[in-house]
Amino acid sequence: LHADNETFCIGTGLGTPVNSIYQSIADELGYEVPIIHADKRPGDIYRAWFDCSHAAEALGWGAGVSFSEGVRQTIAYFRDAQE
Repeated sequence: LHADNETFCIGTGLGTPVNSIYQSIADELGYEVPIIHADKRPGDIYRAWFDCSHAAEALGWGAGVSFSEGVRQTIAYFRDAQE
C-alpha cells in the first residue's frame, strides 16, 4: 500500500444534512444547544457528502461504520483522552 502525497476524502459517501449532524452530536453528548437559524446566505452548506472512490481504489478503504456510530466512537475517544 503506497499513497504518498495523495489526498483522500473519507466519509460515508452519503449526503447528511447539517441539522442531522448537529442532532447526532447533541444526542450522543446528551446536551443540546438551541439552534438559531439565520437567513440563507450565498455559499451556505445544507447537505455535504464526499466521493470516497479514490480512497476505495488506492487504499481499499470503505466506511466500516454508520455516521451515527462514527460520531459515538469519536466522542468516546475524546472523552477517554480527557481522563
